[in-house]
Amino acid sequence: LLGISKAMILERNLDTLLDLIAKKTREVMTADRISLFIVDHDASELWTHIAQDLEIKEIRLPVGKGIAGYVAKSGDIVNIADAYKDPRFDQNSDKRTGYHTKTVLCAPLINHESKIIGVIQVLNKADGIFTKYDEELLAGLCAQAAVAIENASLYKEIELSFKSMLKTMAAALDARDPISAGHSERVAKYAIALARAVGFSEE
Repeated sequence: LLGISKAMILERNLDTLLDLIAKKTREVMTADRISLFIVDHDASELWTHIAQDLEIKEIRLPVGKGIAGYVAKSGDIVNIADAYKDPRFDQNSDKRTGYHTKTVLCAPLINHESKIIGVIQVLNKADGIFTKYDEELLAGLCAQAAVAIENASLYKEIELSFKSMLKTMAAALDARDPISAGHSERVAKYAIALARAVGFSEE
């Protein structure tokens, strides 16, 4: 847990962080699949990214629907030994993908303000059903993940704010002279194109 916590706290890119959390949780929980949902409070929905047909798609579902939706609404940890016997389980996903869900362990991601910001859902434990120890382990992971997600989200907001300020300043400078209008934006686009052409990283 300490090793995973350190890796999560050091990662500032939100998308990379979510992938890291899912990967590490799957390893620790010895599970077949992991779904990590983020709560969109404005839309009252959960969203997650999945890789499908060589592209990344965003899946959204209402808070309250399915097991993940129930956990996002209640804040409870849910441990189910037989998914198909639980009325909260939405079988449509299995029917659509051909996957068969057996066991489910689902826990909320709660921030320092006691607000639910996401849900981690663990499917099909490799060696039987999820135990009380598994619940405690996932709860510990969720506590660390929630802190890391909040930090990464704040970092992203600061970065976006800084970039917005730079664009505003550049536009103000360009606006002083009609001949130079749009110059800064064009220079930035060419610089990015050149950097990508020679193989620079996104950073």
